[in-house]
Amino acid sequence: MKIILIDPVFGISGDMTVSALVDAGVPFDSLQQILSKVPDIPPIKPVRLTQGILSGVHLEIGRSSRHFSVAEMEGIITSLDVGQGVKDDALGMLAIIVSAEAKVHRVSRDEVHFHELSHIDTIIDLVSVAYGMRSIGADAVYCGPVPCGSGTINTSHGVL
Repeated sequence: MKIILIDPVFGISGDMTVSALVDAGVPFDSLQQILSKVPDIPPIKPVRLTQGILSGVHLEIGRSSRHFSVAEMEGIITSLDVGQGVKDDALGMLAIIVSAEAKVHRVSRDEVHFHELSHIDTIIDLVSVAYGMRSIGADAVYCGPVPCGSGTINTSHGVL
């Protein structure tokens, strides 16, 4: 039985998850080939970084100002040349995000308008995580508690 255990002692993000999957053996060339079909995809390069005793892959993702609506994201994911399971997983993760946004903003799913999440990086994360998890072939995925910090951040909604 193959198990993935995510221990997010430093937090977790899509980029961090994708980087960890590549470090764990997901073939980056295959991932890059799938992502090359995403419109306006910026250059992506895996780089091994070491800080103190920790070492791991970091993805350098080129700058892009490309943003997509939810419907555009769904269309792009559906059109990719990748297995149906990967598409279903990526679309499922997107649906969870859309539902959460709709609930927080008290709007219908069709009224959800992404700000930061509309960036091309979200498609990269969703497709890469879906592909990576299937590529590794895990029977189960577990995640430890995500540390909650404090502070504020400037977003398109203002300071949160």
